[in-house]
Amino acid sequence: MFEDLLNGIFDRNGLCDTKAKAQYLSELRPYAKQMWQSYQQQDVTVDYSQAETQEAYLLRYFPFYTLSVEKKLDALRERGHTLPEVELLDVCFFGCGPGPEFIGLIKHLRNSNAKTTMLTAKMVGVASETWSHSREIVQNFLAEPFWDPGLLEI
Repeated sequence: MFEDLLNGIFDRNGLCDTKAKAQYLSELRPYAKQMWQSYQQQDVTVDYSQAETQEAYLLRYFPFYTLSVEKKLDALRERGHTLPEVELLDVCFFGCGPGPEFIGLIKHLRNSNAKTTMLTAKMVGVASETWSHSREIVQNFLAEPFWDPGLLEI
């Protein structure tokens, strides 16, 4: 997943050579640090409007949130609590930022051989427009490689 996220970030920033990629990742460090420091406060305030902040979030937090959703859904399935066995699954996520929950769901569905072949996701949040940069990366470099793009609507 990290490689897919990196490929999306590099693609969106037009980075091709190794040196430029390494330099760009180095330039993301202050954004990641600022985010971490904000998350340590009681009143978290992070401005996600900058692409660099979103990209730092994608690399630092996104995979772990995705994995936790996937593993929780897997554990629930093992206990007999499953998602509806339907061809079209329509889901909605609230306050999900770039959508790690959505990728966790996709991975769970693929790993559990679910009957679902079509997936529609609605992502609702106060900052939905703000997250458009990272959601584009997630859709093009994570969701569509895992799920047939013609059977996926976000």
